[in-house]
Parts: sequence; structure tokens; C-alpha cells
Amino acid sequence: SIYFHNFFKSSTGKTLHDFVEEQRLKKAINLLISTSKTVTEIAYECGFSSQSYFNCVFKRAKNTTPKQYVKNFFNKYENID
Repeated sequence: SIYFHNFFKSSTGKTLHDFVEEQRLKKAINLLISTSKTVTEIAYECGFSSQSYFNCVFKRAKNTTPKQYVKNFFNKYENID
């Protein structure tokens, strides 16, 4: 209902859609860095309708692709002395 959506946004500062998408991305990031699953497997497991949509949402939120995010994440920790 519109009441719920308005209440949710006033309580969280986000739309329900944005909140759900954010939670899906958090789960996806965790899976990207802690498993050997493919980007496609992770996209579907996190509720995205396709890998391309997942890539689009990820890039919009993180300014990088999922694969590059993982590469940067592990490079950051490999270069610590």
C-alpha cells in the first residue's frame, strides 16, 4: 500500500526497492569475496533477474563491475606488507 511505502521511506530514508536492492548487493559482495561461485550464480542467488541486470545495478552502486570489485579487493590485501 502507499501508506506502507511512505512510512518505510520516512523511517529509513530509502524506498523499499532501494532497500531491497541494497540488501541484495550486500549479500552478493559477501558471496563474491568468500566463494568461488560465478557472477551469474551469485546474481541469481541474490534475486537478480539476470547477470546483465546485476552488473548494471552493481556498477551503478559501486562504480565498478563485480569482477573488477573482486580483483581490486584481493589486490588490496595482497599488497599489504
